[in-house]
Amino acid sequence: MKSKTSFFNRTVYRKNVTLFWPVWGCFLLYELFSGPLYLWINFGKMKNSRLEVLLGSIDAGQSIAALAVAALVTGMGLFNYLFLQKSANMIHALPVTRLELYGTNLISGFSFLFIPEIVSFLLSVLVCLANGVTQVQYLGMWLLACLGISFFFFSLVTFCAMFTGLLFALPVYFVICNVLVEGIVYGVSWLIGQMAYGVTQEPIQGHRLSFLSPYLHLTDEVWVKGVYSSAGNRDIYEMTNLQMAGAGTIGAYAAAAVFIYILAYYGYRKRQIESAGDLLTFYWVRPVFRWGFGICAGFLGGTAGMHFMQDISSHLSNWVWAALVILAGILAFFIAQMLIEKAFRVVNVHLCRECAAFAACLGLAFAFVFGLAWREAHFIPKEEDVAFAYVDMNYPVEFSGADVGQVILLQQEILEKQMLLEEELAENEAENGSGYVTITYRMKDGSVRRRGYMLPSAADVSDDMLGRINGWETAGKNFLRQYIEYGYAGIERVTDAQLEWYDTDTANYIYRTVEGDGARALFDAIMADAEEGVLQKYNLTDYRESATERVYEEHAQLYVYYYHASDDWQSMYDRMNGAQKTAPAGEPGADGRGAVYVTFGGDCRNIIRALLDCGIIESGEELGETEYETQD
Repeated sequence: MKSKTSFFNRTVYRKNVTLFWPVWGCFLLYELFSGPLYLWINFGKMKNSRLEVLLGSIDAGQSIAALAVAALVTGMGLFNYLFLQKSANMIHALPVTRLELYGTNLISGFSFLFIPEIVSFLLSVLVCLANGVTQVQYLGMWLLACLGISFFFFSLVTFCAMFTGLLFALPVYFVICNVLVEGIVYGVSWLIGQMAYGVTQEPIQGHRLSFLSPYLHLTDEVWVKGVYSSAGNRDIYEMTNLQMAGAGTIGAYAAAAVFIYILAYYGYRKRQIESAGDLLTFYWVRPVFRWGFGICAGFLGGTAGMHFMQDISSHLSNWVWAALVILAGILAFFIAQMLIEKAFRVVNVHLCRECAAFAACLGLAFAFVFGLAWREAHFIPKEEDVAFAYVDMNYPVEFSGADVGQVILLQQEILEKQMLLEEELAENEAENGSGYVTITYRMKDGSVRRRGYMLPSAADVSDDMLGRINGWETAGKNFLRQYIEYGYAGIERVTDAQLEWYDTDTANYIYRTVEGDGARALFDAIMADAEEGVLQKYNLTDYRESATERVYEEHAQLYVYYYHASDDWQSMYDRMNGAQKTAPAGEPGADGRGAVYVTFGGDCRNIIRALLDCGIIESGEELGETEYETQD
């Protein structure tokens, strides 16, 4: 009677469990220490609320990185027989089919990954209930998330194992599969940043392929955080709930994992036993490896060589750069073939023809990237398309409406003077220094364009531009927006203030505090001196002067503490970077304390008068400097 087709073999399963007990044993210990033991210890300490302890256990015990490592190590162990010729021949000579081996290894992997997670979950529930924590539904939700993530990661490890005959190559392929697309995006962004004048090296915006870098996408989309409530008390926030996100993302990856397991089995069926020990098991993958390795190494090596040659001579054309990239790519192309064949003599007519096609494509790729860089470097938005513009040298200054044109004119002037600015920086930067200015456009369509330029200090070519930037920064409104917050005019509740200065007679720092009306008076005095423009020079750097000769002068410092005007308060950096709020509503700090810190001098008459009126000092001379004289 013909036997049934089976996908599971008990003998192989028992062998896997007993042979690889350190793999599942270590993962089980990790789960126990980061799950129930973490909860038990921290419930006993009671430094935080019980819900905060529960959140800490989820964050510490079920991190996506830990699940990825566990899946990788499990796959390396279960499929290790594919990487040694002797083991591969022996295993496949046994009276078991490849379907049985494959299915049994999958079930073994699921056991190694899922059982420790389930055991940790059950024990964590018992610990929570024993300590009066009934909100264990969050542990159940996170268990389902971890099971789905582990299911996907193990599918990816299994798929990678079918494409290589070398054990050390498996983790490399696994990492590449998890970050490939985002790595390409970052690499192109980096190249554009190297080629384009003023273009910051930020990832390309707007692409929708981030899901093809699973690990990075999961870390962005899957998260757990606490939800806080003040319960009517503005000063005290407590965690009342947990919020989880990413269920749809995990479900999509789990569904994709089923398809990946099927592809991996198809690859296993087509895999030759003799491929054990080879870097790649399928011939059709070899050109992909050669070209991919050659392109990455070509751009990286060529750009490194260009930077090295620029240290010797700064007058190198882009043709030299392209030649270096192509030469480095050709060298990497043949190195890749040496790795594939495990030999040094790899040159033949067929490979040379392929290399010629590769070199031509690499040159076209360089031209394409250079074209993107040139377009980005010369991009100047239309005024009507910009919602807000920001110029940041000491701090961000915001422009809107018709004022955006001032920022556009500044960028146009910088681009027109590019050659002069670069020559000045090359010749005199070490002597005079430089300042870095960032121009950011927040477009009405939601996109962001950011440019950064080095402007030489104490140079005629940049004096006018630096003067304009300094004028914007020293305007009272802009200064107060930065040093307090964007909605500084609406702040009503000022609690306390602290004065600090260095006493040269005793060589000690002196601290004095005031609360209530005195603190409010100091807060108003800061705004008054900023509006008069006398406070700015003690807190800002004027880059029209030599950046290397600035001398820090000892002045007094003033801290004033207040409560934000509303839950949606913003700093200027938050506004420039597009953050909705500095802290989300319902979390500590959203409506909590803020502080303004300034350095001031003797001509800040409003601050000096407020200090005298509230009794922190008896005279201006008490601050230890002759310039601090009593102001009439």
